[in-house]
Amino acid sequence: MAKVPLVPAVILGSDQLYQWRNLFRRPLIVVKYGPILAAPTEEETRESARDRLVAAIRKLYDEVLAEIEVKPHEFPQTPQERFAQR
Repeated sequence: MAKVPLVPAVILGSDQLYQWRNLFRRPLIVVKYGPILAAPTEEETRESARDRLVAAIRKLYDEVLAEIEVKPHEFPQTPQERFAQR
């Protein structure tokens, strides 16, 4: 709606900050930004701009997983899943 460039971003591990056991150890937190995507044009629909952004985020997510060995407990989880592991 604002017709500004889009920046895809992936953040993994931030949900680990809410665990008490991570208070004294450093959890792996990854923040990675992708290339800037051109602003949506007047002819482009919101859905196609959204699809472009989603595709860029998924590609970035796959790149992060390929670069860094992410352990199963470091994947994003809901609070219910995270607290059920106690």
